[in-house]
Amino acid sequence: MNFIFVCRDQNQVFESDDFSILENKGVSDDGHGNKVLDAQVVLNQPCPHCGKKHVYRASELACPFNG
Repeated sequence: MNFIFVCRDQNQVFESDDFSILENKGVSDDGHGNKVLDAQVVLNQPCPHCGKKHVYRASELACPFNG
């Protein structure tokens, strides 16, 4: 499954299925009644726009299921 990422340096959108989940603490409540995944996602390969390996909080990623 491809996730949608935004390069932090170039502000360019890209998709990748080459990532790993880090520090997965499961689903928690955000204090406003919303459920959120408390985890981090790291690219396994460098970003195609800047060459860095970005780390994102799961809440920073766009939902790949939205049309």
